[in-house]
Amino acid sequence: MILLHGCYEFLLADQLKPSYLAIGAIYPTKTKNMTGQIQGVANLADILNLATDIPVVAIGGINHERAPEVLATGVYSIAVVTAITEAENAEASVALFRKLLSH
Repeated sequence: MILLHGCYEFLLADQLKPSYLAIGAIYPTKTKNMTGQIQGVANLADILNLATDIPVVAIGGINHERAPEVLATGVYSIAVVTAITEAENAEASVALFRKLLSH
């Protein structure tokens, strides 16, 4: 996995043919300081226009409310941390993400 922060890095990493590419942080996140590197959904969509056959995963600040907008870009999948680890009910949180991903 290679975590990318924009179109230029995406094009460079794509040449390495990794198993997948991660784009982030899409939104501000609690797991690490990504100040100045927030990609946003619009940039994610632009990057996906450059995508080849390598799966692209969105990461960073994605929660249940934001996931539908991120998934609507056509991204292969999403990665989440605090939306599960800080949930009052982790099992219910995972179940909701599974439902969102199945659509």
